[in-house]
Amino acid sequence: GVTPVTDAIVISNVDGTGVRTLPLPKGADAGASEVTLAWAPDGSAVVVAGCRPCNYADPGKTPTDVTHSRLFIVPVDGGPVRELLDETGEGVFAPVWSPDGASIVVGRNDCQPKEIQPYCFSGRLTVAIVGVADGRQTVLADAPDLVSGPSLSPDGRKIAFGTERRDAVDDKGGIFVMDADGSHLVRLTDGFDPR
Repeated sequence: GVTPVTDAIVISNVDGTGVRTLPLPKGADAGASEVTLAWAPDGSAVVVAGCRPCNYADPGKTPTDVTHSRLFIVPVDGGPVRELLDETGEGVFAPVWSPDGASIVVGRNDCQPKEIQPYCFSGRLTVAIVGVADGRQTVLADAPDLVSGPSLSPDGRKIAFGTERRDAVDDKGGIFVMDADGSHLVRLTDGFDPR
């Protein structure tokens, strides 16, 4: 079955001093091969995708629970964890904080009828933006077979992501870039994992 991989991250100064452990909430990036987190622009917190509760049953088996996708905002000072989102029909992954700290860009996988999280294999893949203040999601673009990203430009005006298979833009996968509002989607090149 799927199990959580990491329960904490270690933070230190660049010179190795000030080492401390920052506990992650149960379900943070449950089932991922590695925890992906993003630092708040001011360094005060990290955001981690995950679920609470989570379905840990193998695909096709009776679910152990109904998965609720979440974004966990974990303060670096050890303060209480804040949960953004409570979605049962979609999963969110690969969060990236906007430079102004007001939003978080995520990959999103919508389940098809009869699919159960985290095993939504044929659903719609999208890039979405989530408001940090209210957790409201806005879908920006379809991203067939999203394999990497999203990634934001340093000024927050562009979002890049990578796909694996054909899509409606020009029948090719590869690296795409768009404006932060989802407009002007352009395929740049073959490849994946844009930064």
